[in-house]
Amino acid sequence: MQSMWTGLDGVNAASQWLNAISGNIANLDSVGYASQNGSFADTLTRQLSSAATAPSVASRYTLPGYWGGSGAYFTQPEIDFSQMPLQATGNTMDAAISGPGFFTVQSLSGQTLLTKAGNFIWSKQPNGSFALSLPDGSLLLDTQHQPIIQPNSAASMSIGKDGQIFFNGKPGPKLNIVQVAVPSQSLIPQSNDTYAIAQGWKAIPSPQSTVLQGYLSQSNVNITNELVKLMQAQELYSLNAQSLKMSNQMMGIANTIL
Repeated sequence: MQSMWTGLDGVNAASQWLNAISGNIANLDSVGYASQNGSFADTLTRQLSSAATAPSVASRYTLPGYWGGSGAYFTQPEIDFSQMPLQATGNTMDAAISGPGFFTVQSLSGQTLLTKAGNFIWSKQPNGSFALSLPDGSLLLDTQHQPIIQPNSAASMSIGKDGQIFFNGKPGPKLNIVQVAVPSQSLIPQSNDTYAIAQGWKAIPSPQSTVLQGYLSQSNVNITNELVKLMQAQELYSLNAQSLKMSNQMMGIANTIL
């Protein structure tokens, strides 16, 4: 029976690894996508409580401090926020960040989020004004945490390396470029390559980051590495599935003998 649980844990872990790899490959061309990498841990490091075996029902008792488990499990994927490749687009509406900083946006639900994606557009607001936003409608915020509204007389827009926006050559609002400590742990993935800040963490200004107009941050997925991991994950799944099948056959033989 133990071998079946070990094989099942292996199948589940391999399946979750395949999902993570598939997500990376699917977002190879997504603007501002940060790849996700997972690892494995053995379930023997899980400690069972005395209530785990329900002694009142099964007449069993787990000794205090007993450690038990079987197989392995796939850990929570860690997000890789290493510098993304920057691609020149020539589009003045595009912007990329060189450094640890993030753009600050407000989602349609009003939540403040961070993103590396800088493929901005002018989106019409209910009051008739136009605001800088992501394609999904999330509003780009300035240092005052306000949407960036296009002036009626604006014929051109430029963005300085410090995030300062200029309309017709005159200073306007400034992009709120922030960073967080240990982003792989402090940021929670949301939709469309945006991230929420986990409880207990906070964003701070990122003066060492540089904003580049006319560029986009491309996905930092390494397709070669992902294809290698894909083959490894498929092999892992196959081996554990075979182990599960053999354990089932052995139990069937044992039942016929008994």
